[in-house]
Amino acid sequence: ELEDAVRKCAKNCENPAECVVFTGHSQGGAIAAVAGLAMSDLNPYVITFGQPATIDAPCPLLSSERWFRFVNTKASDVGVAYDPVPFVPGLGAGFFGHMIILGEDPSGVAWIGLDANDVFGPLNIKGFEAHSMHALGVPYP
Repeated sequence: ELEDAVRKCAKNCENPAECVVFTGHSQGGAIAAVAGLAMSDLNPYVITFGQPATIDAPCPLLSSERWFRFVNTKASDVGVAYDPVPFVPGLGAGFFGHMIILGEDPSGVAWIGLDANDVFGPLNIKGFEAHSMHALGVPYP
């Protein structure tokens, strides 16, 4: 039902190849990735924050150029600590798309690369503050 609604909406777009965007945080990011894969014929943009590894990569059904995965950071007593969720091994799943690191300061953004599987540390395990959207000063329930 939801997929039918998305497809109907895309059909009505002036440029159907440019109108579908899936996004989500954490588990919602994983769902956005699966939705992007399931509806890959619509050529969606997929934008995730703190997404765990979800899909075996490389995957011929997705276009890495249209996938963006953001990783939050948090200042800590050891410098910068990284959101641990995007770096948890995914039982064979890998990463794809543009990897972008976000700092607490809005000007602190770093593009790591396309289809990068880099792992950063230290991870912010205690409290998972870097995984929270509050880490960016955005109200999040």
